This record gives sequence, C-alpha cells and structure tokens, in this order.
Amino acid sequence: MVRKRKLQRIQQVGAEVEAFIEEQGEATKLQNFSDEHLFAIDTGGSKSKKAKITKDPSVWSGKFKPEKAKGLLNAVDRIKTKQPAAPVRKSTRGKPKMETLWDANGNATTPAWEKEVDEFVAPAVIKKKAPLVPVPSTKHKVKAVEVAADGQSYHPEVNAHKDVLAEARAKELERQAKREQERAPLVTGISKEYIKESSDEEDDEDDKEQSANDEEKPASKPKEKLTRSDRNRQARHKALEKELEERRQNKKLLKQINHVKTLESEVKKSEKKSKQKTELKTKLKEKKLEEEPEVMIAGKKRKVERPTLVTAPDELSGNIRALKPKGSALKDRFDSLLKRNKIEIGKTTRNKTKWTKFVPKHKYKDDYTV
Repeated sequence: MVRKRKLQRIQQVGAEVEAFIEEQGEATKLQNFSDEHLFAIDTGGSKSKKAKITKDPSVWSGKFKPEKAKGLLNAVDRIKTKQPAAPVRKSTRGKPKMETLWDANGNATTPAWEKEVDEFVAPAVIKKKAPLVPVPSTKHKVKAVEVAADGQSYHPEVNAHKDVLAEARAKELERQAKREQERAPLVTGISKEYIKESSDEEDDEDDKEQSANDEEKPASKPKEKLTRSDRNRQARHKALEKELEERRQNKKLLKQINHVKTLESEVKKSEKKSKQKTELKTKLKEKKLEEEPEVMIAGKKRKVERPTLVTAPDELSGNIRALKPKGSALKDRFDSLLKRNKIEIGKTTRNKTKWTKFVPKHKYKDDYTV
C-alpha cells in the first residue's frame, strides 16, 4: 500500500511540474507586433534633403557579370576623377631651414638674424637696457651755493648789520627756550590722596549701580506654550509692522524726490568747498617748497639748524686780514648737500661683535678618571 501511494504522489508532482513548464513556455513565446511597434519613426528630425551616398559600383549587386565588368570599371574611374584628391602636406618638422649663402651674381648674402639686429650693433647681438632716469634731488628750490646777506660781510652797512644781529639773537633765544622745554622735568601729576578719594568714590558708585540693576531686573518667567490664536496674532502683528515699514520707506523716497533742488544745491556747495580746499592745499605746498626743507637725520625728518654767522660790532675792523673767521667751508658744503637731498645721515649704530659660543674641549683622559 505504501509503495502505491508513493508512486501516485510522484506521478502527481511530475504532472504538476510539466503543467507549470508548459504554462511558462506559452507565456514566453514570441508575440507578433505590427510595424509601428517594431520601428521608431523620427518625427523630430529635419525635413531637409540629404545628399545621396554614392557607393562603389562593384558593390551595388552581389552577382558579378563578366560582360558588364568593363562598364563597371569605367564608372568607377569616372567617380574617382570627380572627387578632388586631398593635398598631401609635407612635414617640415626637424628639418633646418636652408638659407642661400650666395647671390645669383656670386655675392655673399646677409643672413636673416643680422637684418633683425640694429645696424649700429650688427653683427654682434647686444641686449640694450633702458637708461636710468635720475630722480630729482629735492622739490625745494635750494641753491647749490647760498649767497650771504649784506650784513655778514667784513665791512657791512650799519642797518644791514643790525638786522642780521637781531636775526641771530632771535634764533639763539628760540634755541635756548626749546632746550629748556626739553630739559624741564615732567609734571608730577595727580596727588596720591586725590587718587585714593576718586577710587573710593568710583567703587561706591559701582556698588550702587550694581544694586540698582539687580533690583530692576525682573524675575525670569518660564516660557508658556503659545496657542494657535496667539501665533496668528503674532503673525498679523509682524505683517502690519512690515507694511508700516514699507510705507515709511515710500514716504522717505517721495520726500527725497521733492527735495531734489535742495540736494542739488548742497552738492554744488560741497563741490565748491572741495575745490577751495584743493586750491588751498596746492598754495600751501608751493609755500612750503619755498621754505627750508626737512632732512633725514638719524632716521627722522628734521630741519638743519645752524647759527647765523655774524661778527660782533666791536670785532669789526674794516680789514679782512684782521677779521676773525666765522664758520667753516666744510660745514657749509655739508649742509648744502643735506638740504639738496644728495646725502643722508644714518642712525648711529654700535660696533656689532660676532656672537660666539664657548664649547669646552673634550679630553679623552677624563673618560677613564674615576
């Protein structure tokens, strides 16, 4: 009984498998479609006519007929003659350009590189450099040799001599006042008692302000959850504020448009003021150029201050040989070079000595000593 049931079950399962395979085969069979489904039509293409591609006549048909071979060959030759042959370019890469060394008459020709060079420099090739433009020494109108005043001569007039003496005295007094001002001690400043009192008052004020701020600060409340109506109210308020701001901006713009004439007059006034300022600046610059220039001395711009060279009235004898000399020619030339910006006095520097590190010499006998 068991065998029969087993065989029946096997037959039943086999029949089910065969039926499933048949169903799957029928589902995967090729289906017949019309031409519209099999081919895609290019509707978006251009309607312009395209040139017909000419094929080789020997490939037009698969069958070859020997009686028509001559006509086919003639047709092939005709097509080839119609098509223009592509020009063959000869590569000149790597080949040096040959130059004719001798003319037709037998004279030597000048090479191309020699023609490119300047005629005054040929045949040598020299790279020319632009000449250095000398920078003007100074913008100030400084003379190389300044002529002394009439009152500084060995036999001057009385009035001219007095004027020069007054100038020298005023310059000396100014120099002394400046020196005293530089040497004067600094102001002692505020007393210690006043500093203590002011600091105590400031501390009291800070304490009062801190206590007042602490009292004014309200107790922070926890944020409550907003309802829908509250959120809607806030949104309406924001929209209203935005609308009001736009109105203000439009009103401001209209006001500016109405005040165009006043703005134009203000612009004209400002332009006039700026023009006056520029004119004043140019005048001041011109005036400054007439004054004595500042010179770089020890890294700072300063004026060359020298005492006015004038002899006292009791020293004047009227004889140039008996007169004592004042100043020196070397100082005069040095000051002239400084004022004309020909030389510059640098900062004072100490003699720098090379830093050396002391390294004790290693002795091998120290390695064995205990």
